[in-house]
Amino acid sequence: MEEKKSKTTISWEALIDPVILKPKLINASLLVLSYENLKATLINKFQDFFTIGIEEKDFIYSDDYHKLISKSKNSILYASIAWSLKMNAISEGDVELHEECKKMRNKISHELPKVLLEGLPSNLESILKRTLMLIKKIENWYIINVEIQTDPDLYDKEIHEESVRSINDLTLELIQYVSTSPNTEGEELLKKWKAHINNLN
Repeated sequence: MEEKKSKTTISWEALIDPVILKPKLINASLLVLSYENLKATLINKFQDFFTIGIEEKDFIYSDDYHKLISKSKNSILYASIAWSLKMNAISEGDVELHEECKKMRNKISHELPKVLLEGLPSNLESILKRTLMLIKKIENWYIINVEIQTDPDLYDKEIHEESVRSINDLTLELIQYVSTSPNTEGEELLKKWKAHINNLN
């Protein structure tokens, strides 16, 4: 009769087994990547909206931009969140999701060996999926409500929201697909890409 393994033994075997470890590392990396991208997306859209010029290599922001940052205790991130919420680009639930993702990102980044040994949080995949959807939501909101509305060639055109995709959103989707798909699918995608490039040349 096989002796029952202890929890410690199972944890260390999972850490040593590449079949178990690699997917954990990929999912942990995707979570950290998604949070950093969410943070950058929030800040970039906020700053883009209030940019009024450029001086040498520095952007010039309006007075309203600086007032909003002051109200958020000089935090560009939380000023960005407050502005996005006011503009209805995000919801209160999205703000809560940001905090959940931030908390998980910090735990993974600061305690990665421990997290890998004990196991990833059970809700990691759910938070990752929702965070990627939130990034897409913010990107699409900005394209539809700011970029298109201020583009004289597009503002009066009929735009189907479901067809709007940003480069950032597509890039994240591609990274997730390639990193989590079987090698054969990634290799097939690479072959198609190379064939496409060859046809252009």
